[in-house]
Amino acid sequence: MDVNKLMRSLAAKTNPNDSAQWLPLWMHARDTAGIMEKLWKHWLPAAVRREICGGSEEALQENEALFQKVCVFLGMAHDIGKATAVFQARILEMLPEVRERLAEEGLEIPSDAESKRIFNVPHALAGQVILRDLHVEEGICEIVGAHHGRPAECSELKIKSEDKLCWDSFEYWGTIWSEFLSYAVRMSGLNCVEELPELSITQQVLLSGLIIMADWIASNQFYFPTISVDELGSEKVYPKRVQAAWKKLELPEYRTAGALGMGEESFQDRFGFSPNKLQAAVMDVAENVGEPGLLIIEAQMGVGKTEAALAASEIFAGICGSGGLFFGLPTQATANGIFPRILDWAKKQLEQGQKFSLILKHSKADLNPDYAKLLEEMKTQFEGEAQIDCEDDAQLVVHSFFRGRKQALLSDFVVATVDQILMAALKQKHLMLRHLGMAGKIVIIDEVHAYDAYMSVYLEQALCWLGAYHVPVILLSATLPAEQRVSFVNAYLSNRDGSSQEEVKEWKEARGYPLLTWTDENKICQRELQLQGNTRNVLIKRVKESARIDILREKLMDGGCAIVILSTIRRAQEFAKEVRAQMPEAEIILLHSAFLMPDRAAREQELLQKLGKPSTKAERDHLIVIGTSVLEQSLDIDGDVMLTDLCPMDLLLQRLGRLHRHPIHDDMRPNQLKTAQCYVIEPDEDAFESGTSRIYGDYLLMRTKKRLPDHITLPTDIPNLVQDCYGTWDPQFAGEEVSIYQKAGEKEIKKTKLKRTGAQTYVLGDPDESLTGWLGNVKSDFSEGKAMAQVRDAENSIEVLLFIKHEDEIRYLPWQQEGESLPLDRIPSKEEKRKILQQCVKLPGALCKTWKIDMTLKELNQIRQWVLAGEWKQDAELREESFLLLDENLETNFAGFHLRYTKAEGLICEKGEGDDRT
Repeated sequence: MDVNKLMRSLAAKTNPNDSAQWLPLWMHARDTAGIMEKLWKHWLPAAVRREICGGSEEALQENEALFQKVCVFLGMAHDIGKATAVFQARILEMLPEVRERLAEEGLEIPSDAESKRIFNVPHALAGQVILRDLHVEEGICEIVGAHHGRPAECSELKIKSEDKLCWDSFEYWGTIWSEFLSYAVRMSGLNCVEELPELSITQQVLLSGLIIMADWIASNQFYFPTISVDELGSEKVYPKRVQAAWKKLELPEYRTAGALGMGEESFQDRFGFSPNKLQAAVMDVAENVGEPGLLIIEAQMGVGKTEAALAASEIFAGICGSGGLFFGLPTQATANGIFPRILDWAKKQLEQGQKFSLILKHSKADLNPDYAKLLEEMKTQFEGEAQIDCEDDAQLVVHSFFRGRKQALLSDFVVATVDQILMAALKQKHLMLRHLGMAGKIVIIDEVHAYDAYMSVYLEQALCWLGAYHVPVILLSATLPAEQRVSFVNAYLSNRDGSSQEEVKEWKEARGYPLLTWTDENKICQRELQLQGNTRNVLIKRVKESARIDILREKLMDGGCAIVILSTIRRAQEFAKEVRAQMPEAEIILLHSAFLMPDRAAREQELLQKLGKPSTKAERDHLIVIGTSVLEQSLDIDGDVMLTDLCPMDLLLQRLGRLHRHPIHDDMRPNQLKTAQCYVIEPDEDAFESGTSRIYGDYLLMRTKKRLPDHITLPTDIPNLVQDCYGTWDPQFAGEEVSIYQKAGEKEIKKTKLKRTGAQTYVLGDPDESLTGWLGNVKSDFSEGKAMAQVRDAENSIEVLLFIKHEDEIRYLPWQQEGESLPLDRIPSKEEKRKILQQCVKLPGALCKTWKIDMTLKELNQIRQWVLAGEWKQDAELREESFLLLDENLETNFAGFHLRYTKAEGLICEKGEGDDRT
C-alpha cells in the first residue's frame, strides 16, 4: 500500500461545469494554508494578531511566529474530515476515474447509495473527531469542527472514528490520517503536533473566522482553478499558485494607523475646523488612556460628537493597531446621512500607495445614490472592486469579497445600521466571521439611547465580546439614562478580573453634562465638562388637540416656520389635510416613513434646502413641516416653533434639538418667535392619545408629563430631566392617578422583562467557554432579513414595490421615471432593477397586525404570482419582492382596506369593506 499516493488521490473539490476537472484534497489543503499565511502576514490587523497571540504586546512579540504556523496548520488540516469513506463515497460519484485509481491502490470506496447506511457525519465534525483521536490539542480540533460555521455539540462528539467514518478499511484510513497529519505538521513548520498551543475561547473564535475566510477563498475556482482528473497535482506549482490567487484577490493590506496624537492642525485637516472644547477633551482622554476601552460621550445635539468620536478613533487605532472603523446608527436614514461624512474622513486616512476597503451595509444600501455611484464599475462576485479616486495613487475600494452577506464587517471602514453589530451577539452560522471583522475595528455606535430593552440585550452582549477582544468602543448620546450607562460599562468589563470602581465613586449616578465616561484597563473613569457656549431657552407650553391650528395661525402670523411631530403616520396625514384646508396661505411639507424611497429622499432634500443652514427667510416663512419621529434624527433642520405629541423625555429633548438649532437664523425669526417655544399637544380628554400610548407606554409618558417644566435650558437641563424620568425620582401623583401610575409601572416592568426574556432565545453566551456548544442548538442559518428582525423587537412590517397596473402592463407612478412601463418580458438590466427596487414603501401597520397579516400575505402572493408569471421569476432578487399595484387613480382595495398614494401625502390607509378591527 502506497500511503502517500493514497493520500494524494483523495478528492476535495469537483468542477460543476466540467466533470473532467477536480481538485485533490492535498492541493486544497495547500491552497488554504497558503491563504491563511497571506492573511496573517498581509491582511490581519495588528490588534487581531495580538489578541490571537495572547492579548498583549509582549505576547505578540513572543508568539507571532508560532501562531503563523498555527494558521498554516489549520489550513492544512481543516478538511482532513474529507479523508473518510463517507465523504469520498459522495464526491466520487462524480469522479469515477478517481474511484478506480483508489481501488487499484487497495482502498475500496463504497457507492453513495451504500454509504447511506453509514451515519452521515459532516466532514467538519469528522475532522474534529479524527484530530481528537490523533491527540491534537482540543482547541485546534474544535476549530476544525467549526470551519463550516457551526461548532459541534457535545452530544455529536460521542461518535468513534472507526465506527462512523471508515467503512471496512479502518487500517487504511488510520494510516492515511496519520500521514496527512504528519504532512500538515511538516508544511506548517512545526516540529511536532505537541507544539500546538492551548487556546482560549476568543482565540478559537478568531482563528475559526480566519479559517472560514481562507476556505471560502481557496474554494473559489476563479482564484484556485481545478486540474485534470488524470493528474494528481504537483508540489512544484507552489508557492506560485497561491501568489497568483492572492494577486487576483487584491485584498487591501492591513491598515497601519498614523500618529498616536492629534493636534489642532491635524483635526483642522480632517474636518475643516478647529476642535471645540468637547472635541479637545475627548482627544485628551484618548491620548492619555493606558489601555483604550469603552468611551461614552454624553453631550448635546449639534455639538460635534461625531467628529470627536472619529478623532478619538484615530488615536485609539494608533495605540492598538486597529485595522479600521465600524460606525453604527439606529436607522437606514441616519446611516445614509452619515455616509458621505465618513467617506470624506476615510479618504483622508490614506497615505501614498495605500488601499482601504469601504462598505455601506443595510438592506437598502445599494439604493443609496452616493453608494450606488461607487458600485457602478463593480464586476461579478469575487471578481473586482469599485475604486474611489484619492490623491497620491491611494485607493478607497468597495471590495466584492466583503459585499457578501456575512463578510461586511471584514471591510476596513463599515457604515451600517446597528443591526450589524447586534448580530455579533446572535447565534447563527458563520458568526465567527462577524467577530473576526469587529475584533480589528474601532467601534462607534451613535444614538445609543435609542435601543429598547430587547435590543439592549444584544447590544450588551456584543459589548461583552468586544471587551473580551480589547476592542475600543465609543458610544454617543445626547440623552442617555444613567441606568443604560451603567449597563454598557458593566457589559464591556464583564470578562475582566477585578474591575475597579473606586476611582469615581459616584460614576453611576453622575449628572454632569457634557459627560465623558471611559474605561482604562479595569478602571472606570469619568470627567464632567464645563463648556462655555450658547445655551438655548425653550418655553414649554401645553396645547389642546382642538387648538393646534389656532396656535399655528397665531405663531406664524408674522412669518416664520413650524415643525409639527406627531406619533403616527395617520395622525400626521390627517393633520396635514386639516391644515391645508384651514391655512391655505401656508406651505405644507409632510414627512414620514410611508413615502416611496425617491419621494422621501426628495422631501428630505427639500427640507434641508428650506430649513437647513443655507435657508433664507423667504424659504422659511409660513412653512409648516408635519411629520413623525423620522424628524427626530439625521435631518439638520431648524424650526422657529414646534408642536409635538407627548413622548418620553429623552426623545422629546431630541425633538427640541430641531428648534432654534442654527444661530445664523436668529435674525430671520419674527419677534414673537425670538424665544424658542414648544407646544406639547394634549388630547381634549384626559387619557393619552391612543397611538402615542401604544408606542411608548403610559408609564414613561406619565413620568415625562409630570416632570416636564415650563422652561428648559439646553443643554444644561438635559441630564436632570433624563435621569429623573428614567431613574428613581418619585413623581408624587395624587388621587386616582396613583393607582393608574402603579398599574402603568407594573405593566412597564412586565413588558421590559418579557422583552429581555424574549431576546435570550438566540443571544450568544459569555466568552468563558469552549467553542464546542458555542451556538447551542442553532443548526439552521438565519437569512439576513430574519437575522435583523431577530435583534430588533419590532412589530411585523412588510415592504412592497408600488406600481400602477394598466391592463397587462405595470407602470411607474406618473412622477417616477416619467410613468414608463416596466419590461416584464425580460429580466431588467442592473440599472433598471435599481430603479425598480427604489419604488419600495412599507405597508401600513394595520395590514400587518396578527389578525390581518395572513390575509395581507395571501393577497400579496396573488399579486406576486401575476407579476412573476413572465421572465422576472428567473431573477433571484425580484422573485423575493412583494408588489402592490394601484389603479390609474393611484388607489386600490386591499385586504379589507382602501389604499391610495399621493405625492404629497404618501401611502394612505383608509377603512374599507371587510375591515372589522380598526
